[in-house]
Amino acid sequence: MPNQKPIVGAALLCEKILREAEGTLSAIRIVDTYTMSVQELKVNSVIKGDQPDRVLDVGPGALLDMSALVLLRAGDDVRGEHAVTLRVRNPEGKETEFPGSYPVRFNKNDPAESTQFNIRFMMNANSQPGQYWLEVLWDGEPLTRIPLRLVKEPESPASAQG
Repeated sequence: MPNQKPIVGAALLCEKILREAEGTLSAIRIVDTYTMSVQELKVNSVIKGDQPDRVLDVGPGALLDMSALVLLRAGDDVRGEHAVTLRVRNPEGKETEFPGSYPVRFNKNDPAESTQFNIRFMMNANSQPGQYWLEVLWDGEPLTRIPLRLVKEPESPASAQG
């Protein structure tokens, strides 16, 4: 039976992703644990890759700025149009879908044909510490997931007395 899902070439969280002029990607500071600062700011999330840029206003957030890199390869059997969707599962098991889906088309009949997503996002200031999962879905079915352990920054002795 042919494989109906692509090969996951990479699925990771990092500080940022650089795209060189010739298209080469570099993931900077790959991590799976983030410490949330108590500072707050307002940002936009930008989704980049082979797909058109999309901006998602996430409102007030904590200083936890990260990128997820998902690289998919067609493999021997995957062809045609498909949809990638993302969701976050919090430590209590609650799932939150990223808005929209991202179209993928594999049609070169080349196992190395690939697509990538560079997803930049912020966690909300009141996010609870614990184990999160960024789940990647292929045509609505689980493909892979990326772990994220969220740790709160310890309060300084001066702020704890306040």
